[in-house]
Amino acid sequence: MGYRLDTPDKRAASRASYLHRITAPAFSESLPDGSLAMAYEEAGRAFGIAFAGTAGTPAHHYRYRDMGRAIEACQQFLAGRRGHAEYMATRRKERTSYQTTLEPGTVLMSMWGYDQTNIDYYQVVAVSASRKTVKIRPIAQRSVDGEQYMTGSCWPLADHFTGPAMVKRIGQGDCVHLTSYSSASPWTPKADRWTAYA
Repeated sequence: MGYRLDTPDKRAASRASYLHRITAPAFSESLPDGSLAMAYEEAGRAFGIAFAGTAGTPAHHYRYRDMGRAIEACQQFLAGRRGHAEYMATRRKERTSYQTTLEPGTVLMSMWGYDQTNIDYYQVVAVSASRKTVKIRPIAQRSVDGEQYMTGSCWPLADHFTGPAMVKRIGQGDCVHLTSYSSASPWTPKADRWTAYA
């Protein structure tokens, strides 16, 4: 197993090992997220090196035909990082400002499984004043076998609660994160197909 850069100190030390010989770069610029790009000369040759965020290893470290090209590559890298930061900031704003359109009584469906398809249903029982969280409860379902072996169809049974209420945060598209492997979204009134191959 190789050396893991799994702490800020290790990443900083690794980055320093790349940069310690660069004493007078022709170009050097850093960004608030820790990204850094430098163009420098070594043995009469032009090089560019760039780090994304606080990474300890370079995103790129290349030799260029001349210093102009090395500087241009560094500037393009930084422009890409700025664009990424703007995109992430926009996404964060969208996530934090999103308000659900769900209402009490709405049925949610969760489909999950690796080698089989499991279907679970939930019902919204309350919506917070901020409309950023909902209280949901699992509900029963009607299930019938299909024509093929270990397959079938199911439908939710609204108001037939099978478990306690849970408070969940709402994501875009009224998606409710349930577990590391499942989420629930508004149910489309139709039969849902399950399989049980495991």
